[in-house]
Amino acid sequence: SCARLRSAPLSTPPLSLAASECVKSRHFFGFNPGKLDSVRAALPFASIRLKTSSSWFGPRFVLTLNRDERAVLMSSYPESGLFDGTISAYEYGRLSYLIEKMDLQAMNRSYSVPWTDLDSYSIKVTTDTTEFSVDDYGNSGPVELWALQQALLNTKANIQWTRRGGDRPSDLQPKGCTCSIGRLRSH
Repeated sequence: SCARLRSAPLSTPPLSLAASECVKSRHFFGFNPGKLDSVRAALPFASIRLKTSSSWFGPRFVLTLNRDERAVLMSSYPESGLFDGTISAYEYGRLSYLIEKMDLQAMNRSYSVPWTDLDSYSIKVTTDTTEFSVDDYGNSGPVELWALQQALLNTKANIQWTRRGGDRPSDLQPKGCTCSIGRLRSH
């Protein structure tokens, strides 16, 4: 609640008003549509990117979510290609709020374990003036980083993806298949 935010210790980074407004209630969609552009423009992050790699047969992709609703997925396995989608201002605001609340910028830049053959995640956040990233090899980072990874994976799975260049399924999947990149639209 707003009272909790006001009573936060001074060492806690201030949460942007726009991110807080987007997530403090489910009534976000009650905003005047004319005001939605100004709310979106005030969100603290220009883009949020999740890059994954797997040493075996896990998913490998780069997911980029943008403040202006554009979502781009570049995937090499299991579904190869470049895909476009949209992310709502509400969902983007929730992710922004989570990033601010967990203070991603203050985390170590890299977390890893001393053995091989594990999955790797990299989260990169860009503001209008700067960028910062955190790499996580083997899910060895703090639980807050894992929670952000899971939120981004869930967001990816819930976006309606369309292959760039037209709606056609990959050679790797049968027509109409819903695959691990989310909901792939095919006709």
